Amino acid sequence: MLLKENRLSGKEVKQVLRRGKVFWGSFLSLRLEKTREADIKNSQIKSGFSVIVPMSLSKKSSKRNFLKRKIREALRKRIHGRKDGFKGIVMALPGALQKDYKEIEEEIDKILTKAKIFES
Repeated sequence: MLLKENRLSGKEVKQVLRRGKVFWGSFLSLRLEKTREADIKNSQIKSGFSVIVPMSLSKKSSKRNFLKRKIREALRKRIHGRKDGFKGIVMALPGALQKDYKEIEEEIDKILTKAKIFES
């Protein structure tokens, strides 16, 4: 589970969905919004993430929740070594339910690298 400081509130999720830039993977997508540099320096804003698995993937909540837990765990492991000041939403796309944890980790690495939020 992500720490509270690394999770988005409902208001922030709506904001990112409206204004965020999308990075596509094969079965996951990342919608990302960067916080202004002045805000980051003044208040030490941490990056936050949220995970969305739509009902269109599965009507069974147990399957959706299991996928959410796998995605959150992969995100949690990658929180260190990334830049602060980002708000992101990871959305599952068709085909994500059939993937195992290792494939999800690789896809998240690929999307986060494409979005350039790892520190270099």
